[in-house]
Amino acid sequence: MMAIKPLSIITATSVYILIYIGGVVARSGLGLSAGIEWPLPSDGLLPTAENFLEYLHRAFSGVVGLLILATAMLAHRGRKKINRTALVSSILTLILVVLQILLGMFVLQSYLNPIVVATHNNLASLIFATSLVTAVVVNIQFKK
Repeated sequence: MMAIKPLSIITATSVYILIYIGGVVARSGLGLSAGIEWPLPSDGLLPTAENFLEYLHRAFSGVVGLLILATAMLAHRGRKKINRTALVSSILTLILVVLQILLGMFVLQSYLNPIVVATHNNLASLIFATSLVTAVVVNIQFKK
């Protein structure tokens, strides 16, 4: 059960970093630099100089998704010992990230429609919030 403490912190931090990378991609105007194909860029498995940031955002989102999955699995495995708030928030984070993955695909296929992009950004903030709740509650509960 103690493994969830550092994992939850790593997960929430990684979500924050992913949001930052997404912001850099958007601010740089590189949102479609890897094409609208999803999940792999149109240029294949390896990034090019032109699509590196967008590729990084896509690749790191896969890592973050796996961290969220691992956190939710550990919380579920320890559901008899873990605070109910942490359990619910970790599962909610997992559900939200699945929606976010699908929405990310739609962002590309909508050619960066502003409403879709805004929804994607807001959902990212909600994912960060729920992952942070998980980390805080777990680390308060198991502070020793």
